[in-house]
Amino acid sequence: VKEHLLYLMDQGGKTFKFLDRTFNADIARTKKLIDFIIENHRPDTVFQFEITGDILPESLIDHINDHAPEGLFRFEIGIQSTHDETNRAVRRMQDTKTLFKRISRIKSGGKITLHLDLIAGLPKENLQRFKKTFDDVFALGAGELQLGFLKILRGTRMKLQADRHGYVYDDYAPYEIRSNSHLTAAELDEIHLVEQTLNTYWNKQFMTETIKTVMKHIDSPFEWFLRFGRHHMTNHWSFHRYQLHDLFERLVDFARKTMPKHAGAIEDAAKEDYLAHHAIKPKRWWPDPKNKNDVLRAYHKSRPNTDLDALYKYAMVVPVSDGYLIAIYQLKETIIKHIKSKK
Repeated sequence: VKEHLLYLMDQGGKTFKFLDRTFNADIARTKKLIDFIIENHRPDTVFQFEITGDILPESLIDHINDHAPEGLFRFEIGIQSTHDETNRAVRRMQDTKTLFKRISRIKSGGKITLHLDLIAGLPKENLQRFKKTFDDVFALGAGELQLGFLKILRGTRMKLQADRHGYVYDDYAPYEIRSNSHLTAAELDEIHLVEQTLNTYWNKQFMTETIKTVMKHIDSPFEWFLRFGRHHMTNHWSFHRYQLHDLFERLVDFARKTMPKHAGAIEDAAKEDYLAHHAIKPKRWWPDPKNKNDVLRAYHKSRPNTDLDALYKYAMVVPVSDGYLIAIYQLKETIIKHIKSKK
């Protein structure tokens, strides 16, 4: 394996995905390969592993946090459900409390990219209970949360027990479920709508701070994604064909209509996310302030080493609740400064 990794990196390979379903089952082997990758990786390489989180030693998490560069490792951790009765029904041995502790430790270290998985449609998990699973897991703050749907595959235990749990599913690949004894077809459609909204507004990672700001002011992430998804459908907006500024406008408009007390803070976060996502001046989805040049001159006066002509050429001035954001797009680097208004 080491020999192959070195060869592939020498050929310019950047992303390496290990297909072991439980990469950390043999912890001694895991640590040897982790150390080898830390010592021999090339710039901008990423190594992804499927990890069983509740058996991952804290010592290994700390070792990676102490010695690996940020983003070198990407851990995909399947949670599937936080409902003990559901896990027992599918013979999934999972210590959810320990699992959450390990994920929180990974997250707090800031070195490992986290991808968490859920499965909708498992036995004994109705819509309300799945909503709790979703909310529990979204609160962990992973950069990606994949929401999948149960497939009734031939030769599996779920196929043998399909009638017991009232499963209706497609007769063709990938044999995805349409309903069961605990979830109606309409309820599964709602979960699919949450999945589409989640993928567009969270998993693409271009408005992370915006969504975090929204989450501070709501009770249920699942309900918010569902309501926003319904808003999308009502307006006949596509989840697949859009301009980036469209998504920011839509979210801010939805916040104004449904969360007016917090819409200002959400819009401020959206503006900063939008500016930070671009390497060159983006299209504005807000009015340009008439006093733009006055703000730039004041900024230059407080920082005389900056080039005023370059500011006029490369900077955008964006009004926010307590002042302005100045975004400077120059030399392939985006610099954002928050200038607060004097009271």
